[in-house]
Amino acid sequence: MIDMFDTMGTVVGCCVPVGLADEKGKPFHYNGIMMSDSIATCTGAMLGTSTVTTFVESGSGIAAGGRTGLTALTTAVLFILSIFLLPLFASIPSAAASAALLYVGCLMLKGITNVKIDGVKNAVPAFLTIAMMPLSYSITDGIGFGILSYVLIDLVIYIVDCIKYACVKGKNPEAVKPKWDLHVVTIIVAVLFIVYFFVPTKF
Repeated sequence: MIDMFDTMGTVVGCCVPVGLADEKGKPFHYNGIMMSDSIATCTGAMLGTSTVTTFVESGSGIAAGGRTGLTALTTAVLFILSIFLLPLFASIPSAAASAALLYVGCLMLKGITNVKIDGVKNAVPAFLTIAMMPLSYSITDGIGFGILSYVLIDLVIYIVDCIKYACVKGKNPEAVKPKWDLHVVTIIVAVLFIVYFFVPTKF
């Protein structure tokens, strides 16, 4: 689940700002992207390597103008060549990439303009998602906080509406009973995130 949400967040965050998504914000060839990432992750696990998945550093290639798979192939070839210069690259601190990642972060912020923040139900989860990603050092954790807050706020709004309905239904026969229209998939994902955050796992 962690890898899935990391990939989803990275793909959407990198594709939407540069126009590689449809009008609803869904990246082009999204199913193929997720399938290739899944195959790479499983293959990497079977070979005993570190997780082979989509990383937000991919945004640096997009920021440099990359729009096709040729960008990834070029990066792969350069990684192979870098094996012979490993001692040299090992001496470069990881902080050297911070400037590029800051630029990528600014690029990804363009997608905020597509977020509907016309009410607390959408504004608070959107803010928590954006804020918790850098604070928790995890895209998945940020998405998890956003989904949990969305479900919680929606539930509170529903309870308040039910109380209001109970108070006025005797006086106003035309009052409409509120419905909790939250999608079942959202509830399932929220439960999974509760397990992820609060249930300790031991291996």
